[in-house]
Amino acid sequence: VNPIETSGARCSSPRRLANKRIGQIKSKKFRCSGTEDYRSKLNGDCFADLACPEKCRCEGTTVDCSNQKLSKIPEHLPQYTAELRLNNNEFTVLEVTGIFKKLPQLRKINLSNNKITDIEEGVFEGAAGVNELLLTSNRLENVRHKMLKGLESLKTL
Repeated sequence: VNPIETSGARCSSPRRLANKRIGQIKSKKFRCSGTEDYRSKLNGDCFADLACPEKCRCEGTTVDCSNQKLSKIPEHLPQYTAELRLNNNEFTVLEVTGIFKKLPQLRKINLSNNKITDIEEGVFEGAAGVNELLLTSNRLENVRHKMLKGLESLKTL
């Protein structure tokens, strides 16, 4: 016997099911699709990721913190982040925080159109999976080899 859902409970996420009554959703819709699958396959049974940081927008595995006048990388980024958009902000010096050690799925970082003059050695420690780093339209005059330490998979700079 299949119990019938009568409470009127509604889904809060993912977005494609948000606000829909659970009792009216076909069972096949309860399967992850696209980036949801990518996000959830590593999560374990009851894993809850960090919320999207203030001033950022999160969609799938992309965390978009562009155009927010940020001068520091947000501290608490979701662990599933694959693309991090930090372009068009107020960064001047990228300081070592260890944030990239907490983002094992990170593949792309966009830091273009900032005011970056220096990148501290070790900023990218733990960013071994990043294959694309965008730094165009900044104020970097010198790029030292150690600035990029930790970017073992980098293909596009």
